[in-house]
Amino acid sequence: MSGRRGISTNFQLPTAIERQPENVRPFYTCIFGIALLASSLSAAETYKFQLKSRVLAGQAELQPGNYSIVVDGSIAVLKDKKGKTIEVKAAVQQAAQKPVETEVGMKGDPRKLSSVTPGGTTVRVVFE
Repeated sequence: MSGRRGISTNFQLPTAIERQPENVRPFYTCIFGIALLASSLSAAETYKFQLKSRVLAGQAELQPGNYSIVVDGSIAVLKDKKGKTIEVKAAVQQAAQKPVETEVGMKGDPRKLSSVTPGGTTVRVVFE
């Protein structure tokens, strides 16, 4: 013996990496599921409110009726029951309390939409 105890000379490096598609598919499915969940969590919330009289929102006049609101950054998109949309500058704030019913704030003459606080939330959309 030449003094090389415990070292095997029969070691071979793998020539190719073996792919096992049945093991890769669950991994990609899991990644896709996590991405889908993350995108749904970051999606903007839609809130609904009702106007009892005509009001101004920005430069647009809103008729009495039901509306939905989605805030995207500094823009609130108001949509009426016919699907007509109006974009208004707005900011989202935290309300002090959760109102039981949706609160719609107005100010000035002519009446101008100043805020919407959806019932059951602490979200307050304040219009500029």
